[in-house]
Amino acid sequence: MVLYISRRQIAPREDPHDWNSWAHYLTIHESRLRSHPFVEGDNLTFRSQDEEGLRLLGTVQCQKNVLLAVRKWYDTRYSGTLLRVRGRVYVYVAWLPGEHLLLKYHNLHRDRDEYHHRVYDPLTGEEVFHEILERYQFPVMTEVLDELQVLTRDL
Repeated sequence: MVLYISRRQIAPREDPHDWNSWAHYLTIHESRLRSHPFVEGDNLTFRSQDEEGLRLLGTVQCQKNVLLAVRKWYDTRYSGTLLRVRGRVYVYVAWLPGEHLLLKYHNLHRDRDEYHHRVYDPLTGEEVFHEILERYQFPVMTEVLDELQVLTRDL
């Protein structure tokens, strides 16, 4: 039996992806990634895109040979001299190398306010769950890692 986690029941709340100072965002990102029990390493890098804002690209290596590709685009703005960032486009794709997909979260469709969550059977790769989320229901990266850890518990 595949255990998946629906996020549709999350009640309206403050947007967890809203504007944040760059320094604070980076501190949280690094500390949570380094302390997550499912993470074994990563090659994530932030890249400035000038007028395009900022991007985060790379892969997180997890336990049980799970890989998580991360692609995020951020809007940037200054408040005085303080650089602030806010997520705009998100892509999280997890898979077992040489086998199949495990999990997808993204907002890559024409409507960027449509956040997709797809779960695949960890043994077969068959899609077993799909839902469309509101922005406030969309997970932060550590929540994606938590879900992957639960999803792959029997591998």
